[in-house]
Amino acid sequence: MSISLGQLAKESLKQIVEEVDKGLEKYWKKQLDKGFGFEGSQRELSRKIIEHAREHNLRPAKRVRAALVYYGYLLGMEKIEKKEEIEKVMEAMELIQTALLMHDDFMDEDKLRRGLPTTHEYFGEGDKHYGEAMAVNVGDLVLCLGYERMLECGLDQKKVLKAA
Repeated sequence: MSISLGQLAKESLKQIVEEVDKGLEKYWKKQLDKGFGFEGSQRELSRKIIEHAREHNLRPAKRVRAALVYYGYLLGMEKIEKKEEIEKVMEAMELIQTALLMHDDFMDEDKLRRGLPTTHEYFGEGDKHYGEAMAVNVGDLVLCLGYERMLECGLDQKKVLKAA
């Protein structure tokens, strides 16, 4: 029995989603373990921000951007020589996408993203202005984390900077 090109592509995408999700889960665990903040209330808010960003980022998704990074890398190479490095770039793209979605949901006044509260709704809790401000700030934080992840990937820095 032969496998069609479509079936191969679907299986490849499923594998990419699993790998990217595992990598992102590890990434967010490290971020949470850092324990940002100087005192109790600061650490508590920082943890709430990171936990929300993590949950938002790990909601079930197609991970198309990560797959495009992977396939684009394959097109330029005969084989993947630096798997960990390209995985970091794939994760970076998903972090950047999450940041853009946080901002987009706020601008469009969406209440739900993939069945769960959007960032401005999550933080708003009766204070619309605070929720909106947090959507911008948390989105900016995740955007910076995405670019940081890309810059620390270990691939050729000139190419990484150009891509960023």
